[in-house]
Amino acid sequence: MISGAVIQLCQAVQLAGGRALLVGGWVRDFSLGRETVDYDVEVYGIEAPALRALLDRLGKVDAVGEAFTVYKVRLREEGRKSFVVDVSLPRRESKTGRGHRGFVVEGDPRMSFAEAARRRDFTINAMMYDPLADDGQGEYIDIYGGQADLRRKLLRVVDPATFIEDSLRVLRAMQFAARFEFTIDPATVELCRSIDLSDLPPERIWAEVEKWLLAARPSLGLHTARELGISEKLWPEIDALAGCPQDPQVHPEGDVFVHTGMVLDEARKLIGDLSRPKQLAVMLGALCHDLGKPATTKIEESFSPTKTREENTKETANTGNFLREISCDFVCGSKRISAKGHEAASVALTEQFLDRLKLFTFDSYDVRKQTLALVKHHAVPHRWGRAHNAGETITDGMFRRLALEVEPDLLHRVARADCLGRTGDFRPEFEEWFMARVRELGIEEHAPAALLLGRHVLALGLQPGKRIGEITRAVYERQLEGEVATLDDAIAAARQMVE
Repeated sequence: MISGAVIQLCQAVQLAGGRALLVGGWVRDFSLGRETVDYDVEVYGIEAPALRALLDRLGKVDAVGEAFTVYKVRLREEGRKSFVVDVSLPRRESKTGRGHRGFVVEGDPRMSFAEAARRRDFTINAMMYDPLADDGQGEYIDIYGGQADLRRKLLRVVDPATFIEDSLRVLRAMQFAARFEFTIDPATVELCRSIDLSDLPPERIWAEVEKWLLAARPSLGLHTARELGISEKLWPEIDALAGCPQDPQVHPEGDVFVHTGMVLDEARKLIGDLSRPKQLAVMLGALCHDLGKPATTKIEESFSPTKTREENTKETANTGNFLREISCDFVCGSKRISAKGHEAASVALTEQFLDRLKLFTFDSYDVRKQTLALVKHHAVPHRWGRAHNAGETITDGMFRRLALEVEPDLLHRVARADCLGRTGDFRPEFEEWFMARVRELGIEEHAPAALLLGRHVLALGLQPGKRIGEITRAVYERQLEGEVATLDDAIAAARQMVE
């Protein structure tokens, strides 16, 4: 359903002798039956000064691009909040330099529909819609076959000559593939692979990465990134995952790249109840959790080629307790595939990846810090669960200390996705044991706050100084171990240290 306020805007344009068409992503989503309020209106037949005067009568106007006649108009509609509509004249863009600012843009109300739509990236975004045509029934103007491509679930370039003028369109293809589960026309693939991406600033890249990771099927975006040469040019850490081997009995899905795509899809299912910053931390953790495997994976002869896989696995496990990285030691026939230390290697590579995106905080939440912690500890829930199942003791203090570094609830989601992100019958039993303990301790988001504060120690008669901090830290360590449960316990422990 189209907003009544938008219909009134189109009618006002019509009364002034012009024609207002809905264009771009709104038309695509409308054709797919998706609700959207991101209206983009293109006005034909009215010169810029007259259009500005008309819009001023309809709502508050912000002329964000008056030099090339682009306006943001705040409209009001009864029964709903005000909303902003983008209104513009059809534009002619000429490339004059590198980057997204290297354009000369000219508004032209006399431009033909075909020329106006030709500057769009893909055919599915080049359709127009006149809501007033056919006595209000509406009419599509589809010059480049967008409707047919929607039905075929196909991404296809409108005009190769204009497409290559903005390299960001290659990344848009990636996120569209993930959001709409579309395939890409072979000629479009080849065109995308030929485009230099080195002129893209980090903020523009991140905007497309965010849409990709929060899409319904982020694995499709991952595979598209490789197909279009994006990962090779921008993210070598991700591109290197392709072809990195894993034990087929533990990872029957294939190499680390395939596994990472499946983990992304599983993680996407688990984040619906989270805030957007935490959603992004989980998805980035899922994307980056195994970046270190290509650098650490080794294929070696197993201890005894004559023994069964189970015997070799048991022998490998008995060389140390279950808290070590046994999940990264696999025996496959007469070969052993190991990726010891891949968590630490993954953290270093994740830092590089986030540095290039210039990603730090999002809505005041430290996405970067949390992502690095999720990557560092992603194997802990499985490892601890396995150790517990083998009879080893995993103390409450270990859980509370872990919560000082990472949000256990988010860690559980990444670990669960890691377990389920493969083919075969793998059940996240160890991961669920981990989360049950987390809930029992009440540390889903963070470790318990310190009971003892500096003022409590000062009240015991100690003078200000470094000894205050030493005592509060020592008591907090005892609190983490469960030896101190109340403020009275904490003060009593501090008093013993003072005396």
